[in-house]
Amino acid sequence: MPYRWNDRKDVDEAIVVVMNTVDQGQEIRGWLMRTMQQAIYDSDPQLAEYFFRELERHKPGALKYFRKPTF
Repeated sequence: MPYRWNDRKDVDEAIVVVMNTVDQGQEIRGWLMRTMQQAIYDSDPQLAEYFFRELERHKPGALKYFRKPTF
């Protein structure tokens, strides 16, 4: 998983990883947390917004793990 998202496909893959992790009853932390947070901050702001929109749509309970940047 890249530290920077280049397109929506990268974000979609990240969403699937988050969904699978939560569905398995695991918390988002460690390397996964750092990787996701790095991608949120280093990627195009539109892709970060897309990440939060899609996460809210598919797994709103997982939003608590991520800090939404202010652009």
